[in-house]
Amino acid sequence: MRSGWDRLRHAVLFEVVALLLVTPVAARIIGTEMGKTALFAVGMSTLAMVWNAAYNWLFDMSLLRCGRPLQPRGFRVRAVHAVLFEAGLFAAAVPFAMAMLDLDVWQAVLAEIGLASFYMVFAYLYNWAYDVVFPVPVAACVSGE
Repeated sequence: MRSGWDRLRHAVLFEVVALLLVTPVAARIIGTEMGKTALFAVGMSTLAMVWNAAYNWLFDMSLLRCGRPLQPRGFRVRAVHAVLFEAGLFAAAVPFAMAMLDLDVWQAVLAEIGLASFYMVFAYLYNWAYDVVFPVPVAACVSGE
């Protein structure tokens, strides 16, 4: 297992690197000024982190209310968790994009599909690179800590 500080470093670096990569590209594709796009990107990052905390708490509470254990989680529970998380974030992000970037519904939907696609690929590559640069200590891997 990773320490709390390592997890914090992981999360902060994830957001900073993603924002540095996505902001200029999104500004160019959407056709908005860099400052406005950066403000939107930081707002989306904040929205995603808040939604992540709230959603995971709500999901765990729902499992407990249904008499289901929190662990272990099989494929089906993990799939439902992931799909509902993304659907909720998408539902909040589209109106946010419309308001922040002066987009119509269709433009905001396309922008959010683009961002979600970027973040899926980025998360995979970032987590792989993070594990290479900051490997889990061998003792933690062996002992299951």
